[in-house]
Amino acid sequence: MNFIRYGLLAGTTVAMLLFTTRQSDAASILQNATLATPPAGSTVIGECATGGLCQPGDVLNLTYNPGTSSVFATNDTDYNFTKFIYTILPGQDAVWSSQSTFDFFNKAEISSDGKVLTLSDGLFSVGATALFSATFSGNTPVNAAVTFEGSKAVPEPNTIAGLALVGAAGAYFRRRKQQNVN
Repeated sequence: MNFIRYGLLAGTTVAMLLFTTRQSDAASILQNATLATPPAGSTVIGECATGGLCQPGDVLNLTYNPGTSSVFATNDTDYNFTKFIYTILPGQDAVWSSQSTFDFFNKAEISSDGKVLTLSDGLFSVGATALFSATFSGNTPVNAAVTFEGSKAVPEPNTIAGLALVGAAGAYFRRRKQQNVN
C-alpha cells in the first residue's frame, strides 16, 4: 500500500515539475505604448490605413521577432479606442509580461494562461499618436492578433457651433448678394 502511495506522490511531483518548467521556459513579450509626438522625419503608420484596424472587431496580425522594436502609430479611424486585446496565437511558446502598460489605459490584465493581454479603462482618441514598443525575450518569432473596442468619435461642441456659424454666415451673404442683384 505504501508503494502505491509513494508512486502517486512521485508521479504528481514529476507532473508538477514538468508543468512549471514548461511555463517558465515560455518567452516573455513586453508590450508598452506611450502617447508621443514623433520627431520630424519619423515614419508614422495609421492604425486603419496600415494596420487594418478600422472598426471595432477588426484584427491585426503581428509577428514579434526576438529583440526590441518600436513604431509610431496614429489612430486614423473614426473610433476612440477604449480597449486593446492582444492574443498570442495557439501553438506559440510565449506569454505576456505583467510589466506591459499603455499610458493611455489605466488597466492591464493578463489571462491565467498568459496568452491574452487586455488593456482598458482609458482612451486612445481619434488623431492621437503613440509610440508602441515591444521587447521579446524568445529565440523564435511569435504570432499574435490585436483587436480593439471603441466608440464612434463625436465632434466637439465647439466644432459643431463653428460649423453652424460658418453655414449661417454663408447663407446670410448669399441672400444678401441675391438682394443686391435685384
